[in-house]
Formats: sequence, structure tokens, C-alpha cells
Amino acid sequence: MKYKINNKILKLEYITRGYPAQWEGKFTDGREFYVHFRHGILSIYIKPNDSTDDIIDNKYLVYEQLIGIESGEIDEKIVMEKLWNL
Repeated sequence: MKYKINNKILKLEYITRGYPAQWEGKFTDGREFYVHFRHGILSIYIKPNDSTDDIIDNKYLVYEQLIGIESGEIDEKIVMEKLWNL
């Protein structure tokens, strides 16, 4: 699913469901992000606009939290809330 979310998140696309659940997208300021959820851990990577590196690099890991949900499914509202607060 691709759509404009709000004035901060331009695009959010659910790229895989299950193990792992993954999203990618872009903030309105041009920065790209990647979200990964597996074994109850939500990880968010944000790449600066001027970077040409792969986004899935630990130097871009900006948020990681044990959510406590063991399944591969997570409510997209939780993902949105975490992205909005970054």
C-alpha cells in the first residue's frame, strides 16, 4: 500500500507481512526510512538525504524497541506512531 500519510510522512509501503514484517517509505523532507519487525522487536532506520549507502545499515538505526508482540504481525498504527515521534 502506498499513500500520503500526513504532513510528516509522505509515503509508507508495507513490503512484506509475517516474519519479518517490513515497511519502507519517505518523510516529506526527503529522508527515506525502513521499518523492520521481527520477534517482537521494532527497528527503524532513517537514511540522510545526502547518503548513497544502503539504508539497512546499523549506522542508520535510530529506534529499536521490544514491543512485546511475538507474532510477525504488528498494527500499522503502532508503526505510524513511532515514525511520527521521530
